[in-house]
Amino acid sequence: METLHLEGFSESIRGKRVFCVASNPMKARAFLKGNRETRGRHVLIHQAGTPIPRWLQRLGWDAAFHIRDTQDLKLALTFVQHMTKPGQVVWTGGEVAANVMAHLGKVDAGLICVGDRAPAVDQWDAVFWSPGSTIEDVEPHVTSHMGPQQRLKSILSELRSSDVGLVWSSIREERKGSLYWYDPAEGEVDPMDPEETADILRSLADSLSRAK
Repeated sequence: METLHLEGFSESIRGKRVFCVASNPMKARAFLKGNRETRGRHVLIHQAGTPIPRWLQRLGWDAAFHIRDTQDLKLALTFVQHMTKPGQVVWTGGEVAANVMAHLGKVDAGLICVGDRAPAVDQWDAVFWSPGSTIEDVEPHVTSHMGPQQRLKSILSELRSSDVGLVWSSIREERKGSLYWYDPAEGEVDPMDPEETADILRSLADSLSRAK
């Protein structure tokens, strides 16, 4: 890591708006396990046409909502608004709409969104890319905040060889932010059981089939 000239990400994301770019269920699980709050309520909001994947359900939640229409969304937001604070909301299945983000910003709860591509709207305190992300995944977001980064492609190559990911963060910084590296495996100490592994592999196979 000596040639990277990037620091390891060490800021707390408690109460922050964080986006994790991870289309691979195993990498998404590792990130969620490693960044799970140790106190408060844990709420899952899954906005997708498909049901909540079993591997995601197995992470354990105080409440889980599958958003299929406006009424489902209103119910989920009402629960978050009135739940015991502090708390952490995990949103999966797509980027959070700006009006929903504004609503969640009024409550004392951190927010983690997991998606397969970087967010299009500038409303996040940090964006994490899982190991193996390509320059096409990363460059648009980084450039929009920091301007062109000539070494970005070589940095991603070095990160990939070390199996660590890239972070853009503006936490306690000016809005353009800075780049860091992070190890998604840190904090995940419990092994997956065979049934959970099978669930994740089925989800991965389904996502690959849809991508064809």
